[in-house]
Amino acid sequence: MAAAAEFPVATKFDYTELSVIENDLKMFRATKQWNEIEQIKSMKEKYSVANLAIKLSQDIEGDFAGQMNAAIHQNSSAHAAKIDGIYDADGTSFTGASAHATAYINIKSGSISQFQVGNVLDMYDSDGTTLNIRVVVQGINYGIDGPRSSGTPVADIGPGFFAEPCDEFGVVESTAWNAVGTPASNDYIARDGEFTTVASSYRNINGFPAFFDSTNDIYRDSDGTALDREAPAQAWQIPEMFDASTEGSEVDFDMELHFGLVEDTMPYRLKTGRRSRMKSEDGLALMDTLVAITTPRILNDAVREASASRQFTVAMSSTLSDAARKKQFGKVGFNGIAFQSASLGSIALQADPVHQPFKMTIVDPNSWFWLTFAGARGKVQWLDMDSKGSIWARKVGTNGRPTFYLHGGAHMTASLQCDQPALNMQIKWIKSSRF
Repeated sequence: MAAAAEFPVATKFDYTELSVIENDLKMFRATKQWNEIEQIKSMKEKYSVANLAIKLSQDIEGDFAGQMNAAIHQNSSAHAAKIDGIYDADGTSFTGASAHATAYINIKSGSISQFQVGNVLDMYDSDGTTLNIRVVVQGINYGIDGPRSSGTPVADIGPGFFAEPCDEFGVVESTAWNAVGTPASNDYIARDGEFTTVASSYRNINGFPAFFDSTNDIYRDSDGTALDREAPAQAWQIPEMFDASTEGSEVDFDMELHFGLVEDTMPYRLKTGRRSRMKSEDGLALMDTLVAITTPRILNDAVREASASRQFTVAMSSTLSDAARKKQFGKVGFNGIAFQSASLGSIALQADPVHQPFKMTIVDPNSWFWLTFAGARGKVQWLDMDSKGSIWARKVGTNGRPTFYLHGGAHMTASLQCDQPALNMQIKWIKSSRF
């Protein structure tokens, strides 16, 4: 009888103290410049100093938001993409290695939205050890084909950007493309001064590419030592990953097949994690919906399939009550398409142009947060330009004389953290059926 039997062995309550070292945080920097003559030309309210200050502050915040979103989709080494090929500006075979004329760079393993005109970029060899060239971006090609320089573009060499060798300030100079080594396929592309492959001195956060690669050890013990995520006892650190194919042999995205893999596996992982969270954060309103983030092309494929599936609902967020919208989607953007899973509930589909190609990342937004310094250090910090604490300094011209331009700089430091890895998943090596 039960009265005479011993109880089961007690479950051991255990935990691992984690730490975040300084190199796991990234400093985001931005500068703004304005011309004082604008205040002199008009006395209208929109040109007042107060309104100008507000506008510039909003611009800085927008810059940081863009940088932080871009960093989420970068690896720890901070490279934004890799080179797929280098061509002359018209998309034909590269002939300018010994010159410094504008070249066209076709990219892979990253989004073209990571780059903007005026960016100063470093190009490292495929080993990540040698800086081959520094360039300034002069134009962007977003299409799947090459640039239109003579009417008909070269097929299948997009997206990419036009660039020319420059100095550290972005000023075009006469350095030849092959001065150190001509950029080639699989070379790394990163913003100037950010790239490194040394684990002890990463200059970026652990973004989605690092998080969804079990060979990257992103958690550290209390002493700052990286934990081996592939060790049996550390398996809790690894999110679920589904390889639909292999890199270079991507398959068309199939909603029934690929979401089916998620539906069959993830309920076992979600149940424990969400139950634990609900108990430990009693009283906190949490969203119910997972969010599937992918490229616009793959999302468009999913939307086309949605019209033929009863598992989809199409409802703009404006038709929901505030309470319903917050409970279902929280602060996460909602574009009107949600997949209704019998085992997982709602999965909202969201396009992000910065997301890496050929992947879909499905996250529980409740498990992600930005870690910053405490107090005022955790907010945007403006540089003091003089002893009086002014954030604006007058720019000096090339001849050492003052100009009407004033400029200022701001920075903030943060690290992307996930406290429930098991609540997240990624489908890899999928593509749009139209490309």
